[in-house]
Amino acid sequence: MCIRDRSVDTLRVVTCRIMQMFGVEVSLRIIRRGCAPNGNGCVELNISHLKSGLKSVKLTQRGKVRRIRGIAYSCRVAPDLPQRAATSAKGLLLQVLPDVYVISDADMNANKNTGSGYGVVLVAETTSKLAVVSQETIARGREPAEEVGERAAALLFDQIAEGGCVDAHHQLLTILLMGIGPADASTVRFGPLTPSGVSALTLLEQFFGVTSSVKNESSVVGVDEDGEEVLPGTTLITCVGCNIVNIARKSG
Repeated sequence: MCIRDRSVDTLRVVTCRIMQMFGVEVSLRIIRRGCAPNGNGCVELNISHLKSGLKSVKLTQRGKVRRIRGIAYSCRVAPDLPQRAATSAKGLLLQVLPDVYVISDADMNANKNTGSGYGVVLVAETTSKLAVVSQETIARGREPAEEVGERAAALLFDQIAEGGCVDAHHQLLTILLMGIGPADASTVRFGPLTPSGVSALTLLEQFFGVTSSVKNESSVVGVDEDGEEVLPGTTLITCVGCNIVNIARKSG
């Protein structure tokens, strides 16, 4: 469930990748970091002119997690905090996967008006070239750095267990891009739908007239001795886009 904005690292590594999957050439560069609530960071966003509309997507097989990458970032706090968080997250992740790499990035040059804080962003890449699952945490007041890293790793495990090709934080964006894409069928496998994912389906139907097929499938792991699913089931969503195209033309 999305209860707050994603960090700039998630936007750069995951959100941009999802948009590129639909044919949008986009890149984001971090110039200056800033943390909530004051923010005051600075980024450079580049999006190419989209001439022929979006692409349809078929993403139903997530594959196995092959590696995990991450970054522990900070702004105007002690540089050892993100390092400790990164070490803690890596220690937990290495218990289940050998290919884990988490770096730390401490921005000590921010001005006094920039928000201070630190957090961890983790990204699980799978054997499928398109599927990617992410999770992030921001340090709470007086929370030890080690607990921040462990919480990020535990939340990433939860996202992976949901079985979707797209994490819960990007359900709304992905469903909207499917709906405004070409008049071809797009199919994506998600984990359990979040409130934002349900809202996206409602928006597509009310404003664009796009009706989606939603199919709930059981987990491949099966059930336990009590007949209950070991892992949550997945949601397969298929829709034919309304073919929105960019009719604007460059001047001059």
